[in-house]
Amino acid sequence: MIDPERLKNQSGQAMLLIVLIVTLALSIIGAVVFDSLTQSQITKLQEDSARALAVADGLAEQALRLGDNVSISTGEDALINQGTAVIDKTASNSFTTPVLSKDDIYIVYLSELGVNVDDIIANIRRLITGASGPSSVSRNISISVANSEDFGGQSCPFGLVLELGFIKLGSSIDRTYNIIKCEIGSDYYENLASDDMIKSMGDPFVTPQAHLLVIRVLYKPSGSSSFPGIILKIDSASPLPLQGITVNSSVRTTSGVTQSLTVFQSYPQIAASFLIPNINDN
Repeated sequence: MIDPERLKNQSGQAMLLIVLIVTLALSIIGAVVFDSLTQSQITKLQEDSARALAVADGLAEQALRLGDNVSISTGEDALINQGTAVIDKTASNSFTTPVLSKDDIYIVYLSELGVNVDDIIANIRRLITGASGPSSVSRNISISVANSEDFGGQSCPFGLVLELGFIKLGSSIDRTYNIIKCEIGSDYYENLASDDMIKSMGDPFVTPQAHLLVIRVLYKPSGSSSFPGIILKIDSASPLPLQGITVNSSVRTTSGVTQSLTVFQSYPQIAASFLIPNINDN
């Protein structure tokens, strides 16, 4: 004989089991849908971020090419809310070079030769042909290592030698040389030629009258050590001329993603053989 009470209990248990199964299924479906939506949003943000970075880079290149500020608005690109590339013309008392490898040469402008590439080239040609042009200057500067952490904190990494060429442009080009040499154990500067040719890393000194400072990196690694490249900082007691064009570019998408970057384009790096044929020629 069927017990009605027992049958009622079994029906209740079955119903409870069905509710649990449905709840679990809904939870799994909800989790899958949530994960899918999250992944879709992440993918969309990544695409927007990549798009914003590409647009920011393009605006920076356009500003460098035109030599002027540029901008973009929503009407020009449906995905972009706002974008600008602004040229920074602020003078500074310091300048940091890019990473320089062994035997690399970098030119630092000591005098005002112009505010754009065409002006600079024209003034250099004018000076070399004997015509009047921008005057040479004497500056109180110091040169230090900006990436000393790459050399175990050494302010003057062992084996590093910098050749400093001070170039005064004119119908006859005057060249004056200084040397910085780092020895093991301390910031020691070996006398390679004469006392007045050795300058100390980080210590201020007065330059000869010159238009350009040409830095050549010489380095002889010790043992198996490698040379990661040197970044030099030039500090001046007075504002230095602009060393190139700096552009700050920023883009914001309609989804709220923002990308910013700074691009620096150096002024012309004149042929080293023309400026410094050989240090022994001094």
